Amino acid sequence: MKLPRLVAMMAIGPSGVLGGLTAAETRVAELVARGENNGAIAAALAVRRKTVEWHLSNIYRKAGVHSRTQLALELLSAQRRAGVAAGAGHAHRGGGAR
Repeated sequence: MKLPRLVAMMAIGPSGVLGGLTAAETRVAELVARGENNGAIAAALAVRRKTVEWHLSNIYRKAGVHSRTQLALELLSAQRRAGVAAGAGHAHRGGGAR
């Protein structure tokens, strides 16, 4: 699953790490997940750096994290869980001898 789609799912999913994000917060979270700094995020979204900082504060509060690193780790962890959950229903069918 691609990270932007995962972030968007978590933004609207009640049990997601980032449940309850606004559309603007979701866009900021996607860019943070890609490794962008605040200046680059502000330029990409055509907003002020302070606006990005405001959104990050809200994202951190909603995600229960205190830094970009923690946010990235939570996103990675959620991505892995989503991958495991997506693969859980598929039985392995080997081509072994009968």
